[in-house]
Amino acid sequence: MKPFVVPEQSRRAWVVTAPHQQPRFVGGERAPWGTRHVREDGAATTACGLPTTSWFSFWTLGFVAYDKESCPACAQAYARRTPVSR
Repeated sequence: MKPFVVPEQSRRAWVVTAPHQQPRFVGGERAPWGTRHVREDGAATTACGLPTTSWFSFWTLGFVAYDKESCPACAQAYARRTPVSR
């Protein structure tokens, strides 16, 4: 299956989130450590239903649905709710 990235206009409504962040900056930016989830901006849960109250948000990071570090359940929910450009 070919990976896809969400179009720029849709990306603003979604935020990459993770329970942990790298202990160091990667390429000058903070980065998630472990599984990457996605949530709608302002939501308290991920697309797969996990609570994100104490999680880190990565505002500048785009969610790549079929990346090996992305949550499969979030990727499926995200793909259903987001227009895809191929």
